[in-house]
Amino acid sequence: IFAFAGGILVCVVTGFILIYVGLGPMGVLGTDLVLGSALPQKAGSASAMSETSAELGVALGVASLGSIGTAVYRTQVADAIPAGAPPEAVREVAEATRESLAGAVAAADELPAGLGVELLGTAREAFVQALELTAAVSAVVVMTMAILAAVLLRRVRAGSEEQPELEPDGVAVGSAGVEEVLGPVGGPAGGRCNGHGVLR
Repeated sequence: IFAFAGGILVCVVTGFILIYVGLGPMGVLGTDLVLGSALPQKAGSASAMSETSAELGVALGVASLGSIGTAVYRTQVADAIPAGAPPEAVREVAEATRESLAGAVAAADELPAGLGVELLGTAREAFVQALELTAAVSAVVVMTMAILAAVLLRRVRAGSEEQPELEPDGVAVGSAGVEEVLGPVGGPAGGRCNGHGVLR
């Protein structure tokens, strides 16, 4: 029993390691892309938007994929009650089995040995099918998003353009835009330009 449990634990830990090895670089590069494309004074807002989008995506993903898995599982165990089950326990066992795999395990303990094993086998098979379908849907969504990202962001370079340094009043230091419109500051006409682009 301990060897079996240890083998399952190794599989679970290995799976989580692979998941986070894939998620880590994606999270770092995505955050760098968002922050690198924002103005320095908007870095806080960009970081908050990136974090909010990530949390919202996780919540929506868990809710959507969980709904798919639950629907598949309940469809598969709709007629899982084995023939010969006590009539007074049929409804209770059916409700517990449809609720979750844990409910099916508890319901199987209340049935005679042979019927409990049959019910538990059906419930486990339904759970595995639901998990496989959910994983397949997840893989398709991930591949689709990867293709979209590669196509739509192929020319985007994080932090590729230097952002101008801004004075306290919001005017770019060394910007030629004002001089191009109003002429040289303090030129022959004696005109001087204040920090807001107004000639005085």
